[in-house]
Amino acid sequence: MIRLSTIVACGGLSLAVAGSAHASFVYASDLAGNLYKVDVDALGGPTTTLLRTNAGAFSIAGGNTPDELFIHNGADMFKYTISTDTMSAPTGVSTGGNAFGEGMNGFWYMGASNFIIRHIPDDNTYVPVPIAGFPDLFAGDFATANDGTSYGAMNASIAIIDKATAGQTPFSGLAGMWGLAFTIDGRMIAGSSTGDVFQVDLNTGVPSLLGNIGFSIADMASERGTVPAPGAMLLLIAGIAGTRRRR
Repeated sequence: MIRLSTIVACGGLSLAVAGSAHASFVYASDLAGNLYKVDVDALGGPTTTLLRTNAGAFSIAGGNTPDELFIHNGADMFKYTISTDTMSAPTGVSTGGNAFGEGMNGFWYMGASNFIIRHIPDDNTYVPVPIAGFPDLFAGDFATANDGTSYGAMNASIAIIDKATAGQTPFSGLAGMWGLAFTIDGRMIAGSSTGDVFQVDLNTGVPSLLGNIGFSIADMASERGTVPAPGAMLLLIAGIAGTRRRR
């Protein structure tokens, strides 16, 4: 899923260097339960690709691999395989809640106005995690950054969420977000019921409007995978060139 931006010739060997041209994606659902892939780096603003209609995608979360998502329709859980456009049989997990997201720790989390549920979709188990005493804890969504920090989108703000206690730490004043996700390169993306898509600075919590995708966003899920370390390919090129000079 990396867009190769530069071809470097070195001693007869051509290497493609992945750079800032990498297109990053998140996933989104609408109020009809349709599932979309959202290119947040598209020129002119985010663009969408319809993956599946009537997927029952009321709530969505990233899966164990870049090729899967978990979908919760309010009554049951399913696994969706992106490359084959297939849905698994229901897992039997029917815990309610608006916010659903991956914890990047082997668990997935679902929250509502007065609880958080921690569960593993693949084996149908879930463990309640006590609420910290705040109302409307997850009016919108739950998402986890590449470093393991989890965030919850609520009616009035976005907060950092302690996955063990459900405690909250204020993070951003961006309000009314129904979707929250992270790109593969670690950027926070938030989506509203009016279709607005924002990128939120992880250092300051300040949002920047990327554009509008034309439909009400019901939920979002992160793109998961492995990103080469910055400059890794350039170091490889330098090493090959040095070997050639020594020869």
